[in-house]
Amino acid sequence: MICNGTPGVFIGGSYKAIAVQYFTNDRYLTNVGSAGSLGNLTGRLFWGWACDACGWPTAWLGLSACMATLLVTYRPIAASRSEPAFALWTSLIYFM
Repeated sequence: MICNGTPGVFIGGSYKAIAVQYFTNDRYLTNVGSAGSLGNLTGRLFWGWACDACGWPTAWLGLSACMATLLVTYRPIAASRSEPAFALWTSLIYFM
């Protein structure tokens, strides 16, 4: 549980510190945070449904695999300087 919860909290608190190296528009970064909150909302609904539909161990395994993939690719996505990709990755991490 800690391995899945901690990265989301870390990114939630420091995505701007990571992104400021690659993006200079503060308004854009604020919008990324807002999109992240929508990702959090939909993620909670989705993962609740997934636990009900296929059981918590299967959903937990899917969550862990997705979170690991997102975290490994997060800095390269930021370094690509693609605003849509960075916003999507940040929202997906909130989604997890």
